[in-house]
Amino acid sequence: MTQKELMPLFPPTCYLKGGILLVSPSDFGRLEGRTLGGSRLFMLVCHGSLSLQIAGRNYEVRAYAFLDVMETVSIQMEQFSPDLQAWGVFITFEFASESLKNLRPGPQ
Repeated sequence: MTQKELMPLFPPTCYLKGGILLVSPSDFGRLEGRTLGGSRLFMLVCHGSLSLQIAGRNYEVRAYAFLDVMETVSIQMEQFSPDLQAWGVFITFEFASESLKNLRPGPQ
């Protein structure tokens, strides 16, 4: 599912039109069993664990983990522990490009 397809699953207060979808711990369970792709995903796992599949490989993500998943990668959100508390931020490529267009790159 793309960010655009995910947006109807969440209240309008969770997103900025055309750019960011913020998924709080109270709503994160709505992602279980879904395949996500087409937008950048930042995920912070605060408590509990989840299993997911990225590029055909299975992973278990536990508390205190941070993931940065590029928009070109599909991620299958497989199973969540009952005590999972996680945040997700989905950002479209267009939003990221527009946000950064006036910034000069710093020294490497």
